[in-house]
Amino acid sequence: CGDPISGQMACYPLDEGCPVYCPGEYTCHQPPSCDTCHDASNWCSPAPCPLQCSYNEIMCQDPSDTSGQMSCFPKTSGCPVDCSGDFAYTCQSPPMCHECESHNWCSVDPCPPACTYTEVSCHNPISGNMACYPKSDGCPVDCPGENVCHEPAHCDGCE
Repeated sequence: CGDPISGQMACYPLDEGCPVYCPGEYTCHQPPSCDTCHDASNWCSPAPCPLQCSYNEIMCQDPSDTSGQMSCFPKTSGCPVDCSGDFAYTCQSPPMCHECESHNWCSVDPCPPACTYTEVSCHNPISGNMACYPKSDGCPVDCPGENVCHEPAHCDGCE
């Protein structure tokens, strides 16, 4: 990058982008779009810079902020929700993939099991409750007096 003040070529961290010189303006920054991406950028703006979340964050309205401003929250946590009144439970679905985001919601009923993307939600034949089990193992079965068989997945990427 060219140094904005001296004009000399210089090296800067890839996650910071090339610097800009913005006399009388705002200096804005866009973080990289992924962990290994080298697309961070900087620019000048006469108006305040827009909110820019990092690749591992999600832009949400914060229910605790009465101004209505957007904020960045970790994708693994998801957007916060305000469960009040008849909604006694704050539930969360965890991310369904490495780069995915969690989802939160309010419920009048107890929350279902929150299985990860490597798990499957199954009815436990002994307890009668829903629970999370590794996808590679599959759902448990109770077969009194019979053999229990397990057939693993037959394709690459299948769990």
